[in-house]
Amino acid sequence: TVVVPMTANEFGEIDNSFTLAQGDLQRTFLQVPLGARYAKLTVTQTGGGRNEYRSGAGSVSGFLYSGDRQARGRFFLGDSDTYETIVPVEAGMVVEYTIASRWSVNTEAKLDLNVRFEGLQSNFTAFQVPAGQEIGYFAFSSLLRDETGLRASASIDGVAVPVLADWKIEPDPIRATIMEGAGMFQATLDWELEVPEGTGSVTLYTPRSMQTNEWREDMAIEVYDKVGAVVTRMIVYEDETPLSGIGPGKYHFRLLVPSLGKNALEARFAAIEVRLKLNQGDVSLYPDLESAINGQGGLGRLTIPFQGARSLFAPMPELESLDFGRYYFGKVTVKKGSDTIADVPLHVSRPMAEPQAQKSAALAEADPGAEGEGEVASAEAEPTADAEPNEKEAAWVEAKASGAENPVQWITSAREWQSDQPTDFRAELAVYEALVAAGLPEAARDQAIGFLKRFPNRTAEFRDAAESWN
Repeated sequence: TVVVPMTANEFGEIDNSFTLAQGDLQRTFLQVPLGARYAKLTVTQTGGGRNEYRSGAGSVSGFLYSGDRQARGRFFLGDSDTYETIVPVEAGMVVEYTIASRWSVNTEAKLDLNVRFEGLQSNFTAFQVPAGQEIGYFAFSSLLRDETGLRASASIDGVAVPVLADWKIEPDPIRATIMEGAGMFQATLDWELEVPEGTGSVTLYTPRSMQTNEWREDMAIEVYDKVGAVVTRMIVYEDETPLSGIGPGKYHFRLLVPSLGKNALEARFAAIEVRLKLNQGDVSLYPDLESAINGQGGLGRLTIPFQGARSLFAPMPELESLDFGRYYFGKVTVKKGSDTIADVPLHVSRPMAEPQAQKSAALAEADPGAEGEGEVASAEAEPTADAEPNEKEAAWVEAKASGAENPVQWITSAREWQSDQPTDFRAELAVYEALVAAGLPEAARDQAIGFLKRFPNRTAEFRDAAESWN
């Protein structure tokens, strides 16, 4: 069969008209344009009596599951009645929309099909706000038409907890294992988790691919409370599995992963996260970076011209630091009326500390004499308020007290202090201060690039210093 799909006009729409007699079937093939996220289909009947129709839409895809690219319907239409449905689509693919007229009771009628493709293109499939960065940057482009009156929103919805439990691989307890590594095997993952107060719901999230679908379909989860009673026992769905009956408290989780053959389990083909829905509130959006920094002039209605793009800026709310490996998850959504035309995952990293730094601190506490053995220097030394200044710092303080008539001495003493204590943020800020005092603000600005990468928790001090060279 050779398919010749219909293509969208300059408005991102396709129109088709046909007559369906009793028992007829009409197939329409649609070429999905770049930038489309879904298609809104409207079927209007002209003439005829009250008819019953069955419809289906779908496409072939190497990325999307059937539920993400198919839609079915059953509806009744009379003269001048309309039916609307939304079909998820994948840009560049061909979608087939089929409508059938019931053979036993329908009468002949004319049907008009209007297809309007909708969607925005995001600059990333998932938005990231890394550790040390307090403003998120999100961009969308419109490849279908001018878009006006859009409403954008962002939210942080909870905390994702990685499951790092050992895989205990053994022969399947029910089905016999033959020929050494062949036959049925099962991996068991056990871990403990405390669900904090304020958690609205708990889900399992399984990052997956089309190729692992068959292996994953028999995965199961068991959850026990602190006295060993079963709270829930169920299969694990694709993508996300809601776990009912879990409130605040301590729980034991057990994930069962069956496999035909041992190799897949030894390769650790599957991963899983526990997602705790902890509403952190909405995130304010701004139309430009200056507004976001100053916290003034929030985002109103959004307009994106055809083939143009718009950026959104979002100062992050104050979030608690998380154990290493955990992160905050949420989403950025754009709506046109009641329709969602973009919905992009949001990940915000707020790690507590690197594992090596935690290990070094524990070793130093357990054995103060072992300090310095095998340690990795902290990326940011924390000077104490009552600590005596070292020789280089004292030289800087003395040079600064002598006044601005000797800027060379300022710069020299500041650089010597920085060289002696490269992990002290104050020493680096002293260099910038000395350069500005010497009439070299451009040099201070150039050398300040990368400061927040080295000292991600010193945003406030850096902003105060930056006023002197901006």
